[in-house]
Amino acid sequence: MITIKPENIKIKDIIMNAEITNIESAINLSTIANKEFVLWLKQEIKDLVADQKIAKRDRKDKRHPCPDERKYKPYEAWERANSNGAKLRIYYAVYHVLRHHREFKWEEITMKKGSWWNFETYNWMKEFADAAEEIDMNFSKGWEWSWWLRRELGNLVEKFCVKKVNEWNAEKALCHN
Repeated sequence: MITIKPENIKIKDIIMNAEITNIESAINLSTIANKEFVLWLKQEIKDLVADQKIAKRDRKDKRHPCPDERKYKPYEAWERANSNGAKLRIYYAVYHVLRHHREFKWEEITMKKGSWWNFETYNWMKEFADAAEEIDMNFSKGWEWSWWLRRELGNLVEKFCVKKVNEWNAEKALCHN
């Protein structure tokens, strides 16, 4: 399990100490409460928004504005647009909490991947939902939001950690040549 003091620690130090090559181990979310993750998340949001625009355009079958530039089939585009919309909702909420609620206790949240992402400590979902409702009034309405939040937040952290491990391994390999 990764445990980090609430100090300013570089992500490289976290990865070097944690050996996150096996994401099955528990990950503490203090890993994402830094500028590097926020910048990475902004880029992920930009990429997803660009894909969302293409998917929404490709949902049209007969009235497609440029049929020769179609990237997705209509049904696939419909599914992709719905999936991207749900992801973007979570991404925007995470970004908002990271940027505007600095007192949020990320270091107290530990997650572990099983059949889906489980959070082992700190009942944080109510606090997160209250903060996210500032930008999305219906964020915590219904039960499905908590499942989507756990899934997408877990996948985001995993993707970020794997990217950082790969960068660190590439840098380490270059140093040893």
